[in-house]
Amino acid sequence: RRPPRSTLSSSSAASDVYKRQPFDGLVITATGHKAALFHSLLSGDEVEIHQGMNMFDEATCKRPIHGVSWDRTLSALALDSHHLENGRRHIYRDTKRHPRTSMAYNSQYIFFYVVDGRSKKSRGMTIDELSEFAQNHLKATDGGALDGGGSTVMVVNGKIMNRPSDHRERTVTNAVLFAIPEAKEISRKFTPGTRVGIVSGAMTYSGPGTNYHALMEIQSQSAGVVAPHRLSGIKAKGTYWYYVQVGYHFGWIAEIHLRKQ
Repeated sequence: RRPPRSTLSSSSAASDVYKRQPFDGLVITATGHKAALFHSLLSGDEVEIHQGMNMFDEATCKRPIHGVSWDRTLSALALDSHHLENGRRHIYRDTKRHPRTSMAYNSQYIFFYVVDGRSKKSRGMTIDELSEFAQNHLKATDGGALDGGGSTVMVVNGKIMNRPSDHRERTVTNAVLFAIPEAKEISRKFTPGTRVGIVSGAMTYSGPGTNYHALMEIQSQSAGVVAPHRLSGIKAKGTYWYYVQVGYHFGWIAEIHLRKQ
């Protein structure tokens, strides 16, 4: 099976990389002597991506375990503790109570739950208390905890359901989501190659929606060209979005800010 291929764009500044990264792209980084591998590459070069994962014993993380393949893994998330496995609790004997972020499951249900703490109203839980709760109250067979403390936040339909110990949402890099995808809607108002006028004040984003990184504000009436993209015209955040080239700049602009020329 051939490895996936990708077109390379480059930047030496980490902050610039993440600002320019397209929502459907990825960042490849190299440090130390490995950085020399990038010296022969130019922006626009096509590269092949090979990746692999190896499993090691849980006790020392040094002895490889053979016969277990991770080659078809789409994504993985490390746990702070794997405290319930196949109906057996792993005892940690920790004594400090903190806010906890956890998930568990059995043959019928998947559970997402958080525990508040570090306040007068909520003391939090130890890991052993968390596993006892999952096993005896939720009747779960397997469970684990993610980053807790100030990172513990549960959001349902855009509303924070618990009381974060930081008194606000902490900036973290990942989350576990349970979502119901909406049916895809595409507008055909503009096709690739169409010249469009862009109203003053329009913002370009790294992806189709205001939840993506804001790239550039159009300061005055400008013109652009709708660029080819498999999702151009997609509906997101209540409006349709197009991938547009403005000069040397590419970004996503809401349909309401575009006028056909």
